[in-house]
Amino acid sequence: LIGLTGIVVKSHGGTDEFGFLHAIVEASRQAELDVISRISAEVEIIMS
Repeated sequence: LIGLTGIVVKSHGGTDEFGFLHAIVEASRQAELDVISRISAEVEIIMS
């Protein structure tokens, strides 16, 4: 989402424990990979 400055992983309300755990693991992975900064850098390149 444009303008968002944090990691968001959507999980469906009916998900089970495995699905919820997977969402947490994915959010952690994105934080470790510094996804927000990488996307911001790419957007800056595109916009300049």
